[in-house]
Amino acid sequence: MKKWIFLLIFVIFQIIIIFNTPLVSWDESVYLGMGKFIYSNGTVGLFESFRPTMLPLLSGMGWKLGLNTVTFGRSLALIFSVANLVAFYFVSKQFFKKRMAMLASLLLAIMPTYFIYTTQVFTGIIASFFVLLAFYFYLKRKYYWMSVFAGIATITRFPAGMFFVLFLIFMIVKKEKLAVLTKSILCFLVFISPYFIINYLFGNGLLSPVLSALIHQNNYVFQQDFGFYIKEMIMQALFLIFTLPGIYYVIKNKKWDLLLLFLVPLIYFTYIVNKQARFMNLFLPFVILVAVYGFYELLKNLKKSKVNTFALLAFLLISMILSISVIVNDLKLDTSIEEFKIDFEGTILTTDPIFSAYNDNKFLPLYFDISSGNNALNFFEDDAELIIYSDVYPCEVYENSLECEQLKNKLEKNIFAKKLVKETIHYKFFK
Repeated sequence: MKKWIFLLIFVIFQIIIIFNTPLVSWDESVYLGMGKFIYSNGTVGLFESFRPTMLPLLSGMGWKLGLNTVTFGRSLALIFSVANLVAFYFVSKQFFKKRMAMLASLLLAIMPTYFIYTTQVFTGIIASFFVLLAFYFYLKRKYYWMSVFAGIATITRFPAGMFFVLFLIFMIVKKEKLAVLTKSILCFLVFISPYFIINYLFGNGLLSPVLSALIHQNNYVFQQDFGFYIKEMIMQALFLIFTLPGIYYVIKNKKWDLLLLFLVPLIYFTYIVNKQARFMNLFLPFVILVAVYGFYELLKNLKKSKVNTFALLAFLLISMILSISVIVNDLKLDTSIEEFKIDFEGTILTTDPIFSAYNDNKFLPLYFDISSGNNALNFFEDDAELIIYSDVYPCEVYENSLECEQLKNKLEKNIFAKKLVKETIHYKFFK
């Protein structure tokens, strides 16, 4: 059990973070609001049809049980993060001995993006856990369970579906029987069906949510340069330089599955417009797996030279210390939630979903983009008894910025014509 002491330290720090960061971010509040919406049958919370439904189904249970929504959601995130580290250890053991597998798990734990988002209510780490389980059962040739967990991963975070496609390709290369492939696909489809069923029941149709999700990946608000993820990984962990020899050795040893599970998601997330550091958490275990593979092979080849071995281990230690320093520098504690607590009963049209995490009202989104914002105001104006407004439309990031500004002026004119009942630093409340 001594080998897991780092995991205990990890959990202790994360629990401290949970109780010192009650303020959730934009996307976290959406998932928490969706959980309320599902379990209240649409009378409380909010709903975004293009979001995967697994996390809301899990987080909403806390609200249904009468627990603090944010604390439950963050505790749930921590449980999955710890489970992900354990799952990664067992996957790594399929390629390395125990010590190297433990090193891989430790490196994932202190990766700044992983550590900081461990207790935040996002889908990346949870989906990564299910992907790792799917990969583990793929390696064991237990394809039924592979399909089950790949399906759950996909309705947790849609891009996780690419891993199931890769597993199928690997199975075809291995010349698995057609019956096995067919059963795997059917099983996968069964386990992604809840997403379509929930959207259909709430009147969003079967295909339109999927199309909306495809459009959302081109959100220009989070546009970054082409090499964003490469730079992020190296800045956060110098150790990931070992992915270069890792790629060489996985090709040399014909570990094609490792190579593709690392490269395909990296290429996909590099290609789409919407780039955020937290997106790496979905495929980060495979990046680290390739890096550890490179480190392991170099260590074996240099074991006759004590100087070179010492230099390699020293670099590893320095890299780990630098990763921890990045965590300390980037970790932000924020406790200001009073602005988001409101004393109001009724349906609310809002430009910020964070209110849905702290209040049991029904919220209608007024924030996707300026065009849909105007449409939402026209469509829901009679249903909403309160409008919460803040400028969440960054027109400068769009090519048609002039048209955006005109639409924003139109929206504000219609909203500001109503009675202003409250104003804070960031928000205006209208009836």
